[in-house]
Amino acid sequence: MPAFHRSWPAIAAVAILCVGCGSTVEGSGQAIGGSQAATTASGSGSAAPSATLPSGTTSSDPTLGSNPPTEASSSASPSATKPRPTATTPRPRPTKSPVPTQHGAGASLTSAIREMKKHGYDPADTSPTWYPQHKLNGIVGVAHGSADGYNQLVFFFVGNHYIGKDTSDPSAAIHYVSGTDDTVTVKYAIYHSNDAMCCPSGGGKSVRYHWNGQMLVPLDPIPSTKDAGRR
Repeated sequence: MPAFHRSWPAIAAVAILCVGCGSTVEGSGQAIGGSQAATTASGSGSAAPSATLPSGTTSSDPTLGSNPPTEASSSASPSATKPRPTATTPRPRPTKSPVPTQHGAGASLTSAIREMKKHGYDPADTSPTWYPQHKLNGIVGVAHGSADGYNQLVFFFVGNHYIGKDTSDPSAAIHYVSGTDDTVTVKYAIYHSNDAMCCPSGGGKSVRYHWNGQMLVPLDPIPSTKDAGRR
């Protein structure tokens, strides 16, 4: 056999081995290329990482975008801004008068005169002025057994209740003037020096007595003992 034919099997084996070696290198190259692609992709991804924000929040970074705030965070609750009602202090009840206010049909002139007699006085007038519907009434009284009638006091009543006199000492002459629901006006005779009891030269002085619901209050100055001819 010629030498060429004897060496053909060896040449074929070498060729087969060379083909396998190239295949191995090509595959290796593909593996390296894949690793490089993966590395490139990883590098580009790490340069711009994505961020996830909680729902309903905003960011000042323009690259992250902004989400509109939720209704709960953008507006306050009406109940949070509505002012609470302030507690009001209860109004005090009116103070009741310690004196019974039995006025109207229950106020009796007869019972008033009976009370005056207990103090030794009678009405100065035979028909004293009396208003059953008024809270306050006043009757001018003269002392029992007074020979000249110049010993007088004013007795005041709230309803049928006797509340007191105008002064502690009697005056010479007192005249009933007028009466309203809570005020009685009387006039005192005013005496000057050397005036006789019958003839006061100082005219008269009117004084209003007012019932304020608790006590009797004179709204005008009461004449002095000397001016009123008190004894």
